[in-house]
Amino acid sequence: RMLRKGGMGEIYAGEHVHTRRRVAVKILREPWSRDHVTRERFKREAQATSKIVHDHIVEMLDYGVTPDGVCYLVMELLY
Repeated sequence: RMLRKGGMGEIYAGEHVHTRRRVAVKILREPWSRDHVTRERFKREAQATSKIVHDHIVEMLDYGVTPDGVCYLVMELLY
């Protein structure tokens, strides 16, 4: 289910297929997902966030690009 919608993407609540862990999935929408500069910035966001370990910052779990070119980040889901 969608949690938030912004100018460049959406965040959805999800569940890991194998571990059943609840996660948040941040999707970079069109046309941003096709823009090379924006995709690189999104990737750097994933890399930078994954290095931070702090109780008050969500844990970055995964980053990727779907076969049809949509960029996504997977983070812990906080309630």
